Amino acid sequence: MELLLLIRPFFQLANQYINGFTYLFSLAFFACFIRDCAKGSLRFGRFEIIALCYFVLSIGISLLAGATAGTMVGQFNKLFVCLFALLAIKRLPMLPLEGKSAIAVRMLTYLSSLFVLVSLAIPSSYQELWGVRTFQMAFSSQHEAAALIALLIALVGYDLKRYEGRVFVRLLVSTGLLFALLMTGARTITIAGCVIYLVQLLSATKRIDRRLRGILLVLVAVVVAVSVLPALSSTALFEKNSNLEGSDSSFSNGRDQIWAYYISMFNGLSTLNKTFGAGVGMIVEHSMLTVGTHNDFLSFLISYGVVGLVLYVVYVVRSFTHCGAGLYGYIAVALFLWCAFFNGFSGYTELVFALCVFLASYSGTRPLASGNNEGSVSPVRKATHGRHFSAKRGAC
Repeated sequence: MELLLLIRPFFQLANQYINGFTYLFSLAFFACFIRDCAKGSLRFGRFEIIALCYFVLSIGISLLAGATAGTMVGQFNKLFVCLFALLAIKRLPMLPLEGKSAIAVRMLTYLSSLFVLVSLAIPSSYQELWGVRTFQMAFSSQHEAAALIALLIALVGYDLKRYEGRVFVRLLVSTGLLFALLMTGARTITIAGCVIYLVQLLSATKRIDRRLRGILLVLVAVVVAVSVLPALSSTALFEKNSNLEGSDSSFSNGRDQIWAYYISMFNGLSTLNKTFGAGVGMIVEHSMLTVGTHNDFLSFLISYGVVGLVLYVVYVVRSFTHCGAGLYGYIAVALFLWCAFFNGFSGYTELVFALCVFLASYSGTRPLASGNNEGSVSPVRKATHGRHFSAKRGAC
């Protein structure tokens, strides 16, 4: 404990800049998007052009509805980061996971993972929320902390897929991050992160003998159980709670009442607003006890209308299924629908990046023996992947 007190100032400083990891990815995805546009290698389909134009025009709707500048900047920044990130994954390999920047990203990944794991032992990393001890670090909400940890799990899994050697150490780091994710209590994002972890675990152990693989998976399950069970009473994931004062605690966390309120708000809109939206300021100005919709579909219905909701859902699904990841693209679609329905997706930038990195892990490349990314695709698999990717791109 004395050691923790000595290094606590460092972690307080690191806490203030942990979002810099996300900003790095935001800039890198945008750079990837600009690079591919400049080279002419990223072709916009008609649907992508329509979707982007609609959301740009919806800024005008928000202005006419009297939305404040701060609200508009915050909402549209998250939306367009999401849309540009999904455009970037249609061209793999993608920045910053490949090329010269890969070493820096790997270093940041493991340094950030170490920071999260050490933070588990620091009392100030926890907040009392709804009477439950939650792991938030310096984030304003448990969901933001969970989204960052899910991104780190995806990055470690990407490392496992692309580079050989030290598999056990990386699995150990990933398992530690899984425990940290459980401690956040953000159930929706935690379940998505657990799915990513399990898929990557199964993929990483494919080359191991079946019997040894079974033993390893049992050992991992035992490690997770032994880690979680002693702290069951203080692990927020398993606690009942409520977002709303005066409501009975439940596993739905008051979502039935929250959704009913915002459905009523949507029903009260004019036909024109139902079709094209009431602007991004509608939810902020008329929120229920400062509680958001906890549902992307309701958010888009109210802010961007039925047209915006359809464009958003189809845009994300097409992006995930047209990036050449095969079955894993449909797993990502399922995770998107899960998160978007029960909490939100586009507003959590780290979660968007986590699914992008998850898909990049299964883009048809083989593991490497060294840190050099050059020549990472075998000729046979490259040709196969190229035909599949071209067919998918042609469907756009």
